[in-house]
Amino acid sequence: MSLEISSFYERWQRLMNLAKLEKIEIGFLQPVSLKDLAKNPRPALILQDPLALSNDFIEDLKFISHLPYEQIETSWWEIFCRLPQKTHRTRDYYFALNSEGQLLWIYKELECDEYFLHGYFD
Repeated sequence: MSLEISSFYERWQRLMNLAKLEKIEIGFLQPVSLKDLAKNPRPALILQDPLALSNDFIEDLKFISHLPYEQIETSWWEIFCRLPQKTHRTRDYYFALNSEGQLLWIYKELECDEYFLHGYFD
């Protein structure tokens, strides 16, 4: 097994184990494509403009883990896209289920302590 695929399985297994610990039904969380999920699982639909979430909406979510799955910082995309220097931002990403059982990609922007919906998984 290649290092990239091995790393994928380790990350995916960690997600599955966290879901089990939280007693969340995980049967539908099986990977569909190693190519797409090799580094980090990404939603099928990513919102161009993430939606700010109300406290009531957040309280109704079932987070798969209380720890972030991934952290992304502004500096990465500013360098990549050659954008002018902007305010530094850090996002902690989580997987969560809504009341209909839809798996969501949620992030918390640490500088303003707010949550946003960034995408939907199939």
